[in-house]
Amino acid sequence: MTPEGYLRCWATIARTGTQRYKRADGSEVVEYRPASEVGKVDSLASFAGKVVTLEHPTELLTSENTEKYQVGFTDSEVVFDGAFVKVRMTVTKQDAIDSVLQGLTAETSSGYEVELEEISGVTPEGERFDAIQRNIAGNHIALTKRGRAGVTKVHLDSDDAVAVATPSSIPANTNMAQINIAGAVYEVSEAVAAAYTSAQRAEAEDIKQKLDTAEAEKTAVAAERDQLKAQLETVNGTVDELRPRVDSLTTELSDAKAALEAAEATRNDSAGEDLDALVEARLELIQVAQPHLDSDFDFIGKSERDIKEAVLKQVHGDSLDLTERDDTYVGARFDALIELADVVDSSSALRSRIAAAHREDSTEAGSKREKTKGKYKQRLADAWQQTPKKGAN
Repeated sequence: MTPEGYLRCWATIARTGTQRYKRADGSEVVEYRPASEVGKVDSLASFAGKVVTLEHPTELLTSENTEKYQVGFTDSEVVFDGAFVKVRMTVTKQDAIDSVLQGLTAETSSGYEVELEEISGVTPEGERFDAIQRNIAGNHIALTKRGRAGVTKVHLDSDDAVAVATPSSIPANTNMAQINIAGAVYEVSEAVAAAYTSAQRAEAEDIKQKLDTAEAEKTAVAAERDQLKAQLETVNGTVDELRPRVDSLTTELSDAKAALEAAEATRNDSAGEDLDALVEARLELIQVAQPHLDSDFDFIGKSERDIKEAVLKQVHGDSLDLTERDDTYVGARFDALIELADVVDSSSALRSRIAAAHREDSTEAGSKREKTKGKYKQRLADAWQQTPKKGAN
């Protein structure tokens, strides 16, 4: 005991050989700590000046969290005798000192980081192992109820030791398990390891469900993408198939437009010619029919059939009923009558009227005939706007 009341002592903190561990998944593994690794200079130096804790903390110690766990520290004196590692430590916190002196936490357990070589074999002593611990690096030394190495403990003079019964709540044969937190290996009771493992499994299951959900969403998106890609390829194929037809129809449309324009020009020329022919035919009909009609007969608004019927009725009287007769019949009767009139000259009056008509046509009527021709030509051009009379051509 120091003047300050600290407990200063030697402690065995590690050993060589095989050690049996229970991993977080419940499996058991035997790990080999060869003397070449335990006694390595860097490994031994890593345990000098390290924090002493009361039981293992749940995290690696750093400058940010040491204050929560520290109950002492190790000196720079670290010794390896070929089988065991010993270090001098100072316990500064009173409750930890009491716990050690009463024998409640008289053993030690090292918290360290290690590179685990997953290789099985047999030690020189004939012990089977599943892996080899290499590059051991100390992080802290825990005062504990039961050390992992089995023979690691605090060494006290007999006068300092206080004999007390082991509490019933802490069986002397409590099994320890090994857990790995952020790359650091910790030795804890099986109950703590089981709780930690359960939490890890729950977290892993949650992560797995999230990954499964994300994978399902990814698959759905990929399927939708493939479907849209297939639809796009179908549309592109249809477009490629229709493109020659569209080009052909475009050419046909262009040709049809040109043909329509040509036909329109021809139709306009024909329409002018047809209109002239209609006017000539109309004037000829009037000239032939006029000698057979009264002088006050109004030709305006009369169809070809109206004029022919008027001539026939002038000759035959109202007893001639042409209502049920078609245009062909009326035209034939009219032509026959005109031919007969050309052969038989039955009255001088008729000759006089014809002569007068010819004289009028050759002199002053010439200009009138041209005006009449223009008037009838215009009326024929506008005839499509009028409702024709029954039986009119």
